[in-house]
Amino acid sequence: MHQRFWFVVLSLALLAGLLMAGCQAPPAEPTQAPTAVPTEVPTAAPTDAPAEEPSEEGGDEVVVVVSGVPFTMDDLKAMEQVTVEAMQKDELKEYTGVRIQDLLEAASVQGATLVMVAEDGYEAEVPVSSLTERCLLAYRTKGGLRAVMPDMGTDVWVKGVVEVKCFGEAESAAESAGGGVTVTDATGQAIEFAELPQNIVVPGKGSWMVGHPLYLFPEASERVLAMEVRKGNVSDFLVALIPGFDERPHLEHDAAPEQIAPLKPDAIVMKSYMAEKLGAPLEELGFPVVYVQLETPDQFFSDVTTIGQMFGNDERAEEVVAFYQSKMDRIQQGLEGLDEAEKPRVLVIQYNAPGEEMAFEVPPVSWMQTLEVQLAGGAPVWTEAAGGGGWEVVNFEQIAAWAPDKIFLIVFRADPDPVMEKLKADPAWQGLQAVQDGELYAFPADFYGWDVPDPRWVLGMTWAATKIHPDRFADVDIMEEVYDFYGQMYGMDQAAVDEIIVPQLKGDIQ
Repeated sequence: MHQRFWFVVLSLALLAGLLMAGCQAPPAEPTQAPTAVPTEVPTAAPTDAPAEEPSEEGGDEVVVVVSGVPFTMDDLKAMEQVTVEAMQKDELKEYTGVRIQDLLEAASVQGATLVMVAEDGYEAEVPVSSLTERCLLAYRTKGGLRAVMPDMGTDVWVKGVVEVKCFGEAESAAESAGGGVTVTDATGQAIEFAELPQNIVVPGKGSWMVGHPLYLFPEASERVLAMEVRKGNVSDFLVALIPGFDERPHLEHDAAPEQIAPLKPDAIVMKSYMAEKLGAPLEELGFPVVYVQLETPDQFFSDVTTIGQMFGNDERAEEVVAFYQSKMDRIQQGLEGLDEAEKPRVLVIQYNAPGEEMAFEVPPVSWMQTLEVQLAGGAPVWTEAAGGGGWEVVNFEQIAAWAPDKIFLIVFRADPDPVMEKLKADPAWQGLQAVQDGELYAFPADFYGWDVPDPRWVLGMTWAATKIHPDRFADVDIMEEVYDFYGQMYGMDQAAVDEIIVPQLKGDIQ
């Protein structure tokens, strides 16, 4: 009886199939997600089956996820379509799809190793450096995607690709945001973000010193919402560099928490010395505050690393640190074999004239101005007189008593030429050996000084080395250093530097 039952069932199924063959097929059911398509794991050489023609399917269902970023078939079809010919078991076949390189770029993904995952869990790794413009995710006739990897082993021609992941040098912003991020700031506190901050506000004194390192990262243009106005503006440099920067909702001078809160920042970045006055009230309101110091090279490197974590761009942070370290290494190599007795006695003074009388100040021992001289192979003469909390006023008698070999004059955010002319014409200053020897120099600046704890400090250190030890650094061209710095740190080509930076240069550059 069982045999007769199954004979009847099979006969009815056969009759239904013949009737349907002569009729128009009904509308297709919605296509299932790619995970429903059986995957053929390419553990052996590809078969000599006919080449797969590109599927004409489209739709808004996700067909592949690239390091956390989903792509639908419509997304893929909107990208540049590429057709390549590739050998498959001695037969030339044609494939159409999108470049894997284009997909990584569209997902803002970088890394050293690419991992393609099939719908049945099969994974294949490929070095990102080995990808070419002929490497595709191609469309399959049965739906879904397959990897086309010309001139590579068959084990990476993955069929039914549903996910592409990148590992190594850096995660994408989307991937980092998915898992959140925890950063450790200059005060040692850990700040947790559920996702990468998108609206960053920079309040408080020295906001431009904080803003300039932020803009070493490309993400800053989109994520830094506002900075505080100091000395009448926010940052002349950023106004010139970033289109529309001046139109942002910047904060008034000494903005209080009630002026900052309406901007609804999801991260506030400020100098650590503002922690008690401004940071603590903002933290009480529930805003995450990240403190930076930037006052020494080591602190600068640590703060840049923290900023990179906050932007989800560790790779850029490593590039910035490597750039600065390379400049420091070059100076140290040029100073090899230098004895303490060979170090010229150097004085750094800042000009300050609140009234008719000229006044001069020296920086604290731990500040960047002192460190620049030390890194450049000089012996600071003022360290015993330097205070610990800020610039210390000194008189001419003290300057003469130090008898420096070289004097570097800082004129903060002003043209130093009039001051230099005044000093050189002063009989008292003419009596200094450094002035007689032509060793009085105006410390360079552009929009901001090269002596301050701002990204420009590396230019100041390099310049100081050429003045302190001109014989050891005769091959250093400061203008080439300017082009290199602004090119690598702020993405400016030489024409942009000539237009924006060069007209602002002040001091004894050469």
